[in-house]
Amino acid sequence: MPKIVDHDQYRKELLAKSFNLFAEKGYAAITMRQVAQGIGVSTGTLYHYFPSKEVLFEQLIEQSCQESILTVQSRMKNTQTLRERLALVAEYIEEQEEKLIRQTQLWIDFCQHHAVNPKDLSLWQRMNHRHEQAAAEMLEITNPEIVKLLGCVIDGVLLGRMLGSREISFTKQLGLFGEILAASSEKN
Repeated sequence: MPKIVDHDQYRKELLAKSFNLFAEKGYAAITMRQVAQGIGVSTGTLYHYFPSKEVLFEQLIEQSCQESILTVQSRMKNTQTLRERLALVAEYIEEQEEKLIRQTQLWIDFCQHHAVNPKDLSLWQRMNHRHEQAAAEMLEITNPEIVKLLGCVIDGVLLGRMLGSREISFTKQLGLFGEILAASSEKN
């Protein structure tokens, strides 16, 4: 009897397995053949699901983005205040710090080797927009500039942590961000 394959699930598994390879070698340095070898499938199988390295990478990033958003959303179901929600975001980021650092390094590598001009960064722009929309909904922040500022705070702390600054804390920085927002809304 032939084996029944759930192609969507198999695609997700291939993407999950390929993340570490991309993060380890970098976008520019790895080939589809190396990805296939590294995850234990034939090159033909990999090309069946992903017609190019760029498509594989894009789907990898999109899946990772979606998983992060869904995880944080599920944790926020019983929260009442902005401070509680920001604390959960900080907790999630701290739990996922190593993966987020590797993902950021991978983004930098992708941008350095793939994009000749900013128009070529549509994938990054889509994922950034998706994160901003999710943050606005989950945190109930209606001002898009505040959501962008929050993204800058998170990216800045992440970059500081990448560069070895251990005294910077997501919990403290997002807590301070919440205090600033609360004081600002009380003032207005």
